[in-house]
Parts: sequence; structure tokens; C-alpha cells
Amino acid sequence: MAGIEVRILTEGELDPQVQVDLGSLRRKPVPGGTAITGTCRDTAELWGMLGRLRRAGIRLRSLQRLACPLTEPSDAHLEVKIEVEGYAADAVAGLSEEIEVFESPPSTTLIMQVPGEAGLVEVLEHLESLALDLREIRVDAC
Repeated sequence: MAGIEVRILTEGELDPQVQVDLGSLRRKPVPGGTAITGTCRDTAELWGMLGRLRRAGIRLRSLQRLACPLTEPSDAHLEVKIEVEGYAADAVAGLSEEIEVFESPPSTTLIMQVPGEAGLVEVLEHLESLALDLREIRVDAC
């Protein structure tokens, strides 16, 4: 698979004291935040970098995929398993009609199908808006 070209907007400027490995991605101050752009080798590298930003306390405003490889079907559904910190069943109940939610101390696991990567980004943005801490994300093409 070709690389994934992304543009991530964060809230506020990234403090130089915050050590976040962005790999080959570039950061640039923009009004009200920081733009991080570049190409990740694959989805795993992208999610790893998003996890590092989250652990550093950096809040995301948006994540945009700028280019999609032509080999990816545009209508592919993804089966997603997301584990978040704490008990979140009530908070995520309306996320999808077909969602399985499992609470097990100290986390909640969500299993659902989403319409491609755009659907996954929408789910992650919703979880971010609920201030839920991600523990793990697993994505499989259906």
C-alpha cells in the first residue's frame, strides 16, 4: 500500500518542550493551533503517531486524509475494535445502530462496522469530543 498523506490540526501550538516523535511529518503553526502534515507509511504508523500525541496531552481538532491510494475500494467497510479507558457504555450508546459494547474494568470495548476510513475518523472524532482516552484500536477490512 502507498503511504497515507495526512493533515492533522491540533489545538494550540505544540510546545517545544513536549517531546512527540512525528517521524517525517512536518509541524507548522496556524491560527489557534498547529498543522501537522506529511505521509505515514501505513495506517499503523498513523495510529501510533496519534496515540503519541494523545499521551502528550495534545488535543486534536481534525484529521484529514489528503490522498487515497487507487488500490483501496472506496466503498469498503471496516470492522473496528476500539478500547477506551473507563466505563463509557452510556456515552457511546448512540454512536452506531450496530455497535457492540463491552465494559470490563478498567475499560470499555466497542466493536462496530464503519463505512471506510472516513467513518473511522468520524468515530474517533466523536470519542475525542467525549474526552475518552484510547487504549487500543484495531481495524480490519470487511
